Amino acid sequence: MDLFVCAGLGLLESLLLDRFWTRNTPTGSTAAPVSPDVTVTVAQAAWSLFLAQYLALKYYRIFLYHKYFSPLRDVPGPSDNHFFFGQALKFYQADTPTELYIRWMREHPDAPFIRYLTWANTEVLVPNSLNANRDVVQTHCYSFSKPPWFLRVVKELGGRGVILMEGEEHRAHRKMLGAPFSLKNIRKLEPIFQEKATDICATFDRRIEESDDKRTGVIDCTDTFSKAILDIMGEAILGINLDYVKQQAGETNGGGGGGKVKGKLANGSSGGNDLTERYTFHEAYRQFFTPGTLGKFLLFANGFVSTRWLPLQANRDFLDAMGWLHEVLRSIIRDRNREVREAVAAGTWETKDSRDLITFIAEESLPGGVAEGIKEDDFLGHLLEFMAAGHDTSANMLSWSLYILVLHQDIQDKLREEVSQLPDNPTYTELEKLPYLENFCKESLRVYPTGKSETDGCFASAV
Repeated sequence: MDLFVCAGLGLLESLLLDRFWTRNTPTGSTAAPVSPDVTVTVAQAAWSLFLAQYLALKYYRIFLYHKYFSPLRDVPGPSDNHFFFGQALKFYQADTPTELYIRWMREHPDAPFIRYLTWANTEVLVPNSLNANRDVVQTHCYSFSKPPWFLRVVKELGGRGVILMEGEEHRAHRKMLGAPFSLKNIRKLEPIFQEKATDICATFDRRIEESDDKRTGVIDCTDTFSKAILDIMGEAILGINLDYVKQQAGETNGGGGGGKVKGKLANGSSGGNDLTERYTFHEAYRQFFTPGTLGKFLLFANGFVSTRWLPLQANRDFLDAMGWLHEVLRSIIRDRNREVREAVAAGTWETKDSRDLITFIAEESLPGGVAEGIKEDDFLGHLLEFMAAGHDTSANMLSWSLYILVLHQDIQDKLREEVSQLPDNPTYTELEKLPYLENFCKESLRVYPTGKSETDGCFASAV
């Protein structure tokens, strides 16, 4: 915005100067004419004025505003800021994602908000009490919007789904999507959770059997858990059995393949042989969540300046994987919509109590449904966001929990003792009666949050 404002002002000012400040001596004047050496064109004047004004404005915003003019300058917060990067570098140097937040909260326990500076001395407010957090995420949630850099990064992977929607549109889509993820429907996924837990244990057992001492084994826990959660997401969201973990448990070379079920995307429809042979969901999501060093830099930089046009292999791999995700999910959406509409027209469609998300939206998009008239891009965005955000955060939570158990044998022993009291195939109700397991999961999320923060831009009225 500053760039366009300064460019417009520079052009306007140069035109006014050219119009009212004549460069030659008026007719009939006896004064010596202005030397041609000191004359300037409108373009030169506009460029000079733009540059001077833009640099002055940026200097004000970066170095003066937060110190002397910001209405938030008296909000408590850290004072050991870098002159340009604020606290940004310290976040990269911290041992854990929450280390700095915890330190500031202990230094200012009674402050409702904490203010810190980040890149280019941009101000950030952190809610520091339950009431402040409730005001931000509930009471006044629509007084905040996602910043442009966040929209650019998330849209690359998740399209335009409920996470990026605002206001009434967000409220309507959130209400529509609530039913498939109600506690009642989650409980109906219990057999799938049990099956995937068994598959994970089989993977661990196989690694132990392949080891030299037959007592220990090495696994990539995040990779294994990611496959397991994707299997669950495939059933709950797409209605597809991906079976990534089960195939990994049966591999003989350490699991490099990653669940090769590329041709089996939907019942009766593969989405095209060429399409399904390019990636698995697991391989495609790895391009976003675990890129190489250059890929990480491009992902970060693209939030501020477009980098995807650069002819680099990291860009080609990323764009190909994201394009594959979009193509496959569009194919599944169209197949499921056609299947539902044809069955309804023939009078053979039966609505089940427990439906995967894509079938639920396809049914509700019929005339009279809560999703009537939903655009395909919005439909696609919802699927992309739930598949990506849901599987990554859950896999990371399981990985951090395993990390805690490895470090603390006493916690591991207590959990084993409590879980050992369960029958072979425990129900959801029986699992709810394990207090130590419940508290362990809550503490794991508190100490190692998989989503440590959410960034929102605040409208002036909310400040």
